Amino acid sequence: MGNVSPSHHMNHTGSLNTLSELIENRMYELLVPETSGSPISNQKTYQSIAIDAAAYHLRTGGQRMRSKLCIQAGLSLGLSSENIVSLGAACELIHNASLIHDDIQDRDEYRRGKKTVWAIYGQGVGICTGDLFISAAYLSLSNIDQREIIGKLIKKTHDRIATVIYGQCADLALKDQLLNDINLYQQIVIAKSGALIGLPLELCLISAHMPEWLPHIASVVEPFSIGYQILDDLKDLEEDAKSDTKQQSLNAILVLEQVKGSQNKIDAAKQLAVQKFHESAISANLLPQNLGGQLADLAFYLADQV
Repeated sequence: MGNVSPSHHMNHTGSLNTLSELIENRMYELLVPETSGSPISNQKTYQSIAIDAAAYHLRTGGQRMRSKLCIQAGLSLGLSSENIVSLGAACELIHNASLIHDDIQDRDEYRRGKKTVWAIYGQGVGICTGDLFISAAYLSLSNIDQREIIGKLIKKTHDRIATVIYGQCADLALKDQLLNDINLYQQIVIAKSGALIGLPLELCLISAHMPEWLPHIASVVEPFSIGYQILDDLKDLEEDAKSDTKQQSLNAILVLEQVKGSQNKIDAAKQLAVQKFHESAISANLLPQNLGGQLADLAFYLADQV
């Protein structure tokens, strides 16, 4: 989100900085596959295109919110550094794959003020690069030292990726409509965004053998994802409203504009965002061992920015 910069508010301890750097390095390492035995005679040339595109995308930046949530949760639950790095890298790789594919589907040529992968390398390479990120995420999970839980981690990861896909398909189905149902808007946002925001916490709980807390994550990440998206919608309102090609229906302000009897659309959207951030923070503080402490702090911080 270009208009929100909460990263300075997060707990930048030595452990966080060190683990963040390890996760970043791990992502680059995972994106370079084994090359022995390939039938492609000019393999180095072809392979380098996807690797170059992947590295380019990672260099464009991002807040790495999901890896930071994974680090804080993992440290709170007593996970090993190696497992935190493996889980954090997996979550960030999946999130960035979704961004690459989303840019292609929305025909967005810029992200974070820089050209998107498909705009530079072409749509085909963009699709392949996003796929490479997803495959690398599963490779990252294979490094977990608790072999007995890898299957559970893979299943949860697949479930969340599938949820994002279902949400994206709903988004695409509505691309030529002006949505007038704020509840449907929230459901789509929860699927598209909430699934991957909650994944770091869920994977950490599985790794800590605390599956009984998994059902509680939804009450934290679902309202957070709605508030987070509305903040982005407020930034994008002018651009989305005047665009002839970019999808307009999934902007909360434009949705509220279609709802009869709604108060000022911008004020209504801001109220909803603050409400959702507060709901998320309250639920996050109820999680065990300060698991949701960082997300609660972030929710309160973002509420103040609305």
